[in-house]
Amino acid sequence: MYRTTSSNDIDKMRRLYEQFNDRLFLYARTFLDDVEESRDVVSETFQTVWERWQNDVRDPGSSYLYTIVRNRCLDRLRRSKASINYREEAIHSEAFSNDEEVQEFEKRVSLIHQATESLDEPGRTILRCTYYDKLTYRETAERLGISENMVHKHMLKVFKQLRKLLSKEMLNNDNR
Repeated sequence: MYRTTSSNDIDKMRRLYEQFNDRLFLYARTFLDDVEESRDVVSETFQTVWERWQNDVRDPGSSYLYTIVRNRCLDRLRRSKASINYREEAIHSEAFSNDEEVQEFEKRVSLIHQATESLDEPGRTILRCTYYDKLTYRETAERLGISENMVHKHMLKVFKQLRKLLSKEMLNNDNR
């Protein structure tokens, strides 16, 4: 039995979308290589939440949203021809069981984002190409017009900077 949609429902959904869309997308990307497929999973998740609201089901918690995304990603991996090793690893991973785990995951994602944004160029761009866009060093070199060896050297420097920045951040967070 569907209920009528109120402007309050639409506002709540808009706020939920604005709060979680990017986070859920990044979480989906930890399972799926394809950007569009990750976006689809997140869209389907919000559609499910909307339908639940139409059926008078309570507001979802953040762990529920992450669980939907995880399950949809695993479903897609099971149906795809993805690597058996990657698929096995994802299937045996555990979903978030509570909001504290979600908050810890989001805190780590935020720290990594801050650390990558503080990197110097061209290291930041090279990191984005190799890890976010999932390009090989050769493809990154071709895209940026530099040698593959330079990509490798920049990545060594980037990893060193990230280790330093993230270990410092993790220590600061542990002391709080």
